[in-house]
Amino acid sequence: MKYDIYATNFSQEGYGSTRQTYSYRSMAPKVTVELVNGAPVETNKPKRDLLGLKIKQADAVIEADVIKGLDEFKAALSQAKAAYAKESSTQSEVNKALDDLSKAMEKMLVVAWTDYGDKRGLVNQYLESLAIYNSLPNDNTYMKTTVTALRDALDEAERVIASSRFIDNETNKLAQTIKLLKDAQNGLRRIDGRVDLTGLKQAVNEAKIYYENKDEFTTESLEAFIDCYEEAFGNHHPR
Repeated sequence: MKYDIYATNFSQEGYGSTRQTYSYRSMAPKVTVELVNGAPVETNKPKRDLLGLKIKQADAVIEADVIKGLDEFKAALSQAKAAYAKESSTQSEVNKALDDLSKAMEKMLVVAWTDYGDKRGLVNQYLESLAIYNSLPNDNTYMKTTVTALRDALDEAERVIASSRFIDNETNKLAQTIKLLKDAQNGLRRIDGRVDLTGLKQAVNEAKIYYENKDEFTTESLEAFIDCYEEAFGNHHPR
């Protein structure tokens, strides 16, 4: 787009060769151009280099390995790519896209698979404990110390899950972290002294599909399961 422009000031600087900087104003918002040896170059375009590097880093993330914060990450990445590609993006829009993407990447949890131990058991236990933690009411129903213990156990599990460094006796470390989560999960205590059934409810719901399709399994393999399920279901739905 062309504008009639009017010089408002002039300055000249020497760097071995002549370098002249002019500022102009127009009927549109102020536009600044830089003249180097007579060739005009626009200097008001946003700097996108850092955003471009962050997008490349984000594109290298394997989504299947992300077990927390994936939706927020994908949304931030999509917005970052749009801001990077948009010719009319302002510097503030580019900066915001970079900031949002960086924060989303910091918050997400990516499994660092290693050859030293199988983290699948820990990942499954972490997701179970996280679901219970997220379902807790935001009030004083539970003793604060027991809720804090579960949050601390989740933080430790996240550290182990995300670590790609070799851990001495990693198999033992994984087992210890799983136990830490289970103990904290089972250690939740209500202020009113009532027995917490959160974990039991989840276990009953997960086992329901097997109970409803018990005809597909052998009697021998089902005996113990049915007894446990019906006892748990009875505790879950007391008469």
